[in-house]
Amino acid sequence: MKKMAPIYIVLFAIILGATLAQVTFANDASPVMLKNFWARQTIPGVKPGVVYGEIINKSDEILVFKEVTGDVAERIEIHDHIHDNGVMRMRKVDYLEIPAGETLMLKPGGKHIMLYERNRDMHPGESYDFTLSFEGDISQNVTAQVVQIGKKPVFEEK
Repeated sequence: MKKMAPIYIVLFAIILGATLAQVTFANDASPVMLKNFWARQTIPGVKPGVVYGEIINKSDEILVFKEVTGDVAERIEIHDHIHDNGVMRMRKVDYLEIPAGETLMLKPGGKHIMLYERNRDMHPGESYDFTLSFEGDISQNVTAQVVQIGKKPVFEEK
């Protein structure tokens, strides 16, 4: 004769399943998708580091990218490039807007994330976690793989 599981184990399994389903749904419902994040290898003695990637706005409204946090650097800034009398200059910005349904490319020679006052050198093969925050109390975690200077990152398509 089979023994039946106590009712509290069955209830626990049902609640756990429902909770996991809600978490999965909440993640799928996010208006943000982060893709192909990478960081350039740093050179000993050179202070700043840089992170690139793609921020995809899956919503039908403007998405405002406003902050990055992580533990590899004391200060992390969002940067843009501007033309100033024929010279490209990078500058810190408070936010970047991503139009509905569009992708913001953080890439060399363009918009990017700067890491100042780093806690350590960043070597190829390592990875670092960051949290990107957006208006409307939206935040999402991403891992950036460190790529050797002069190499291009290779990403698996999902």
